[in-house]
Amino acid sequence: MGIKESSSMLPHLLQQRYNKETCGLPHPKCTTECFYGDKGCVCHQSTYYRFPCKESYKICKEGEHELFDYSKIDPHHSAAMPPNHQCNKINQGVTEEEKQLILDLHNTFRAKVARGEEHRSPHDGVSQPGGSNIKELIWNEELAYIAQKWANQCYFGHERRYSRRATCSRMYDYVGQNLYKIIQYGLHSTSKWSLVIHGWYNEVVNTPISIVESFDSGVTTKKIGHYTQLVWAETSEIGCGAVVYSTMSHYGYESTTLYVCNYGPGGNIIGEEMYKTGEAASECGESGKSTKYPELCATRF
Repeated sequence: MGIKESSSMLPHLLQQRYNKETCGLPHPKCTTECFYGDKGCVCHQSTYYRFPCKESYKICKEGEHELFDYSKIDPHHSAAMPPNHQCNKINQGVTEEEKQLILDLHNTFRAKVARGEEHRSPHDGVSQPGGSNIKELIWNEELAYIAQKWANQCYFGHERRYSRRATCSRMYDYVGQNLYKIIQYGLHSTSKWSLVIHGWYNEVVNTPISIVESFDSGVTTKKIGHYTQLVWAETSEIGCGAVVYSTMSHYGYESTTLYVCNYGPGGNIIGEEMYKTGEAASECGESGKSTKYPELCATRF
């Protein structure tokens, strides 16, 4: 028999019905109808991610992510993967100056959209609407740690969505991700974060204004997902990683730089709004406006 429960009640109900051998992490957005059998809850999305119940498997505390064994929650988690020894790394990581640049560029672009000053779109003469609830992004070291672990695999592609979950600093069950790759002839180790972030943001020229109120990546065949994640209102934290590695080609050595940014909570959710349209920072609620970016809502924990 089927039952419906709100997200606030469902985890408690499931824990009562299915807690004999497994522990779980609650899925924050599952409000769908669930049917119960010998495998627990079967939903359109997993409501509980199950793993063996042991005291040592508790979710880690903030600041302990480098010591936490992420394989306890997902054997395929990016932070639990062994190093790729076939990757000839030249350089890796993000400097403090680069962290600040990444934040500044993201928040500058988010503030521009919030003010309604982004006049590009696929439609001539049609601007992107302003946003009333777009949050200021702050840096999250756990998101950055997981992003760097994935970058160090030297693979240009997304891992499984739940393989980059953050569980120490926040309970980010869904983490968004933007990727970029630059190939240069010769051995180079300098990063180009400004080029990367501008590249993501410039997808705004492909982004129909219709998806601001209800996101749908299927409305166009052109790339838009990097831009939409970059300005997604409810995303409040970011952490990035990068790696430079060398390969051989017919022309000699090449340097490939992979850039990875993880966003929490993740955006680009079908049917949800990218942001609320209206006057900048007019719907910030109790958090109020950012002091550094008054067009954005402050992020507070």
